[in-house]
Amino acid sequence: MLLLLLNSFFFIGQAQVSSEEIGGVLVNDYCDWESCKLAAKQALVPFKTEYGKNYRITLRPHAQIKEFEVSLYYGVPYRFVVNMEGMPLDAKVLFTDKDRFHKKATTLWESNEKGVSVFDIGGEDAPEAPRKIYVTIFIPATDNVDPKVREKACINFVYGTKVLYDDDY
Repeated sequence: MLLLLLNSFFFIGQAQVSSEEIGGVLVNDYCDWESCKLAAKQALVPFKTEYGKNYRITLRPHAQIKEFEVSLYYGVPYRFVVNMEGMPLDAKVLFTDKDRFHKKATTLWESNEKGVSVFDIGGEDAPEAPRKIYVTIFIPATDNVDPKVREKACINFVYGTKVLYDDDY
């Protein structure tokens, strides 16, 4: 397999692109893993990281949907951070109290910002917080239909809880 790094970097919006040719296919990667992860973790402070994931996405000529659920504890404040710097398209992230197929799902928060977005929920002052949150990512179709070119992107998702006690008890 031929691996030829083309060392070409250019900017489209906020997304930085690196291109390389693998087996005769040009791969344009919009994601810088380290900077996306670092920016998301910095936005999480002063909360303690519970979970973090980079969602690697191959852009397709049709729309895509990714959904996952997060279980919450009653009375604990949570902070959710979504970093879409590595996404060249206008993706949308939706937080609901039920899955996307449920008729009575209530939208808790949504964002389509290119950078870092922060959503806080829960705590003693918000007892109406749900036991589970469903996170749905809507990824639009790409204009690229050339089979010799692949476009890759990422969305970084991190959440954490606020420390409610002192370490020296």
